[in-house]
Amino acid sequence: MAEGEGFDRRRAVSLLQEATRLIGEYSGSSDTSTTQFLNSEPIQNAISQGQQQHHQRTDNINQRQNISGSTESNTSSTPSPSLVNSVRERSLGNFRDLFAPYGSSNRRSLSSSHQSAHPPSKRKKQNAVPKFKVCETWTHTFFCLANREQIVAPSTALKTRLQQAGLGRKKICFNWKATAAEVKTKLEEIYPKLENGGGFEIMRRGPQANELMVIQSPRRGYSVPYL
Repeated sequence: MAEGEGFDRRRAVSLLQEATRLIGEYSGSSDTSTTQFLNSEPIQNAISQGQQQHHQRTDNINQRQNISGSTESNTSSTPSPSLVNSVRERSLGNFRDLFAPYGSSNRRSLSSSHQSAHPPSKRKKQNAVPKFKVCETWTHTFFCLANREQIVAPSTALKTRLQQAGLGRKKICFNWKATAAEVKTKLEEIYPKLENGGGFEIMRRGPQANELMVIQSPRRGYSVPYL
């Protein structure tokens, strides 16, 4: 602004000098100095008027700058149309999700999530694995000896002869609640020669390899629960 004001002043001085020259030629007074005309009242008025016009133009420029600055601030504060459209579309999408018609994918997703919260129902009985059936029998391997006083395991040759005589090793299946009488009947059925033997004792393997130990018979005889 200082440079503009100096330019206007120089322009005014040059105009006044030109006017002074013309006036001097007109009046025939070539000795009149520029300084006298500058100090005269018309010249001072012209200078002050030029300064006022310059200040007025400066004020107009400042006003235009203020107006443009306020316009830019208003423009920056105003949301863009694309942002407004984005917010509007998002609001409409939320509204559609909240008030979707029955049977829509949203309702299906809600129902599926509700169902997943509950535990799955039990399988049908026809697909279920059947319960384990308790075995109601007791199977054991017996070896019938010929000598009731024998307390050692027989040799291989003796085992062969006993097997050929209808004694030896047999696998017998009893009812798991068989009484002593039922056990006696079953053994005599498998080993028929026991009927004429006058009785029997049941033995088991002892601590030693070939040792046999008698299982003491209760008063009512050997039952399956006892064995």
